[in-house]
Amino acid sequence: MRIAYQGIPGAHSEEAAKVFQKSLGIPAELVPKEDFHDLFAAVGTDADYAVVPIENSTAGSVVECYDLFQEFDVRICQEYLHKVEHCLLAKTDQMPKIIYSHPQALKQCKKFLQSHNMKGAEFIDTAAAAKMVSESSDPNVGAIASKVAAEHYNLHILKENIQDNSDNTTRFFLIGPQQDILPGKKTTLLFMTNDGPGALHKCLGVLANHNINLTKIESRPKRKSHFEYLFYVDLAADIETLRPALEELKQHTTEIRILGSYDDVHSAR
Repeated sequence: MRIAYQGIPGAHSEEAAKVFQKSLGIPAELVPKEDFHDLFAAVGTDADYAVVPIENSTAGSVVECYDLFQEFDVRICQEYLHKVEHCLLAKTDQMPKIIYSHPQALKQCKKFLQSHNMKGAEFIDTAAAAKMVSESSDPNVGAIASKVAAEHYNLHILKENIQDNSDNTTRFFLIGPQQDILPGKKTTLLFMTNDGPGALHKCLGVLANHNINLTKIESRPKRKSHFEYLFYVDLAADIETLRPALEELKQHTTEIRILGSYDDVHSAR
């Protein structure tokens, strides 16, 4: 079995991939991918599953990943809440001035950077930033990444837990090929409403009338359309409980798709 993740060894996504692999109980090869598009494209071709960061408790939704659900026919199999502990890394004990990391990580450590007069510089991935710093001869550059990345690339940890929010958490999905929807305590839907006043209100009313708890809603532009929007909703209900509501929702939507019914994975950490 092969599980794809975005980044390189030492990335938070790799740590999440190891948790998912453990939950599946099957030996797996972890396959790094350069970007999110390559990650989704790998499912069913170069990998059996892929690990997708979908939102962070500090920086918000990873909208690129939401958009890719429009392009690829995949399903959500599991979710995992990963506590993110960012560290300031450097090649020496000298405090750096320019800090490289993934844009999400820079957002999550914004207050720390400002309070230390450090300039954030975007990089493709936290672990890739750590690798770059390890290969650089410039003493002024550092990286925001994990302890695992520090060990992997032989960097000094100058400061631990520099994230603005001590409860900083990233929600990951394990996605796989689209097959029969498996039972799970949570379900994610993608739908587009009919045109007209109160269209979204009618859809949400259906869920409320069926006593379905909506835990998140995200709107994203529909690709190849002008100012039309799709809605992603997370529901605290299994697919069987949802079926009557889904039948009624069809009356108020032009398209509707079940992205997955799934459970969360509890880390042994």
